[in-house]
Amino acid sequence: MNGSSPFRGYSVILVALIIAISTAGYFLAGQTLNRMARPQRPVQPGQELRITTDKGTQTLKVYVIRNPNPQDPFPRRKLSEGQGILYQFSAPQDDSWSGLGHQEAISVAFLDRLGKVLALGDIEPCPRPPLGKACPSLAPALVYRQVLEVPKGWFARNQIGPGARVSLKGLEGNP
Repeated sequence: MNGSSPFRGYSVILVALIIAISTAGYFLAGQTLNRMARPQRPVQPGQELRITTDKGTQTLKVYVIRNPNPQDPFPRRKLSEGQGILYQFSAPQDDSWSGLGHQEAISVAFLDRLGKVLALGDIEPCPRPPLGKACPSLAPALVYRQVLEVPKGWFARNQIGPGARVSLKGLEGNP
């Protein structure tokens, strides 16, 4: 006799299966905890944004995303007329901006820390990057601290250009 039983092979497979299942469970639990730890994004626009020019003041209901993590895809949603997304960064940025995740074309304003519009541009939508390529992007060639996304053409329709001033005010009923 060689001392091995027919069940030895099965026990090795069983131990390997238990290790694989526990490793996968550990990984999935970590992913779930990481997802839960991230701040939840607002479902409805939470603040009113005012844009003041020499021609008057326009208002816009905005989603405010503070300090978006560059490793996470920015939350993007379809924007109705009169809505926007304001991204606020704690440090100066000079990266190009793309329409990744958008289903429709958008207009963007690059703002300084105090809310002055530095530059404007339009970006085509890019729901998913093309295979082996990046989404088309807009390089503002300046340093900015905030980016405001609105439906394409909103700035032009409202006669808003560089130099306009942007300020936030909480909507009534919201803290």
